[in-house]
Amino acid sequence: MVERITEARVTHARVYTNGCVITCAGTIDLKRGENTVLVDCVAFGAAKDSLRVRLPTSVSLVSVSIANDRPADKIELEKRVEKHQRLVATIDARIANRTAQKGLWIDLAKDGKIPAGGLADVLTYLEKLPAHLDALDDEVESLRNERDRANEQLRSAQKALNDLRARSMRGLLQLCVVSTTEGAVPFEVDQRCPHASWTPVYDVIVDSFDQPVTLRMRANVRQQTALDWRGVRLTLSTAHPITTGPLKKLQPLRLRKHREMPRPPAPAASASGRALPSPKSASSHMDARSDVGMEMNTGVDLFWSPSDTLVEAKLPQAWSTTLANSMEFVLDGRWDVPSEVGPRLVEVQTTSIAANFQWRAIPLMDDSVYMVAVLKEPLPPEAVGQEASVHLMGEYCGKVTLDGPATDEEPQISLGPDARMSVSRTLVRRHKSTTLLRGRITELMQFELGIRSQRMEPVHLVLIDQLPISEDKDIVVEAGNTGDATVNAETGEVRWELDVADGTSCTRRFSYTISQPKGVRIETTDGEGIRDSGAKRHCPSCGATLESGSMVCLSCGAMLHP
Repeated sequence: MVERITEARVTHARVYTNGCVITCAGTIDLKRGENTVLVDCVAFGAAKDSLRVRLPTSVSLVSVSIANDRPADKIELEKRVEKHQRLVATIDARIANRTAQKGLWIDLAKDGKIPAGGLADVLTYLEKLPAHLDALDDEVESLRNERDRANEQLRSAQKALNDLRARSMRGLLQLCVVSTTEGAVPFEVDQRCPHASWTPVYDVIVDSFDQPVTLRMRANVRQQTALDWRGVRLTLSTAHPITTGPLKKLQPLRLRKHREMPRPPAPAASASGRALPSPKSASSHMDARSDVGMEMNTGVDLFWSPSDTLVEAKLPQAWSTTLANSMEFVLDGRWDVPSEVGPRLVEVQTTSIAANFQWRAIPLMDDSVYMVAVLKEPLPPEAVGQEASVHLMGEYCGKVTLDGPATDEEPQISLGPDARMSVSRTLVRRHKSTTLLRGRITELMQFELGIRSQRMEPVHLVLIDQLPISEDKDIVVEAGNTGDATVNAETGEVRWELDVADGTSCTRRFSYTISQPKGVRIETTDGEGIRDSGAKRHCPSCGATLESGSMVCLSCGAMLHP
């Protein structure tokens, strides 16, 4: 005997980067002995081999399957919808008819064009006109009330039809169980569905330069399971479930002399003169079976309802767990994530990270000065490589990428450029000399770096430039006067750490020499590739041909990359 359809609701959802595992819970009414129960809890696209059912120990599960629900009254519902649609259209036409008739009566009275009538007929017409108009108004009002009732019946029939269609698309969970008791018993069903995902959303918040950096993590949760998640417990996992084949194996690589392969024999001909078809190989099939659990998870909140007491709103704090290959966030509280409504932004966790703030500039690459938070502890592993919105003193400042630190650097977060500070880089001297006896050319390069601050408070500025590094013993690079800078001999980095007072300007100079054999062409390698000093170069500003190794365009005066 098939029982009535039982409703169940989603109580917990574990959402992956692609897909989810949801838990539905409810109660079913059982009699002693064997029962067949239909439960409306199957998600759209749920994997049949993922069904896991938990029942009390007094109930034994015989079988579980997904059955398509095709009620016999589906056609009747479609007919009801069509009937109400026709009725609404008929009433709308009658209302339009009565409204037009009222307008005609009024127009005839205004124009005095009473058909085949004299003054007496006009007076009689005008005397009866208010009663006619009132009767038409009453009839239109009655039709509108009738239309409202018809629309309500149409919406009810349409909703019932949509529910049946949605349920038919998802299917129903069919349970065959044997119970030793009679009455209502609780149950839970786990299922895996591909139609859900989540993406992290990070915010870097700096309220003061003497306070820690706040890293807030939120998540955009999407789901199209055709089941509404109301008051569910949420768990977000960074795992990316995939389906893979067997592990690849490296095959031996063998070399041998080329061999002429014999030509294959011509295909045998049939009686009709056509080639005989080759036999097809039969494909194998495997039957998937459901592994069904039989224990009831005690302590699960099956009938939770939100509290009516209003309390001060606080940001929830998820607790995280590090798994073998992923990170998992268990969100505090209960969440609503409707199906097919769009992403729901949920709070995950907020972390305070102690930091020192500094300003950093590399005028060789950019004339901007950037605010940087140098962290005293590393970023959370799951945040590295993610994009984050920067909020500085309550103002939105743009987006940055949360990069992991290099091996010799502290973790840091860029807070964007500071429009109240600027730097410049100027080639102040370039001198080339030739040693005839030794056949070498020596070139002196001297630069001036200018810093200008319009801030109302002093800042700590890290100013960075570089010296070229020689990889050839015939090319010699020597640092000149670098003042109070620190020079890294391995990387060529020249670094100044300055305390710039409010509203002041200052300069720093440094120089170096390059000595090379006469007639040797130098290739410069950096992150952008290889540049040949002997090849022709053109000014990016005016397009003029530049001299070999030139730092300034003689046509327009533009500064060039060394």
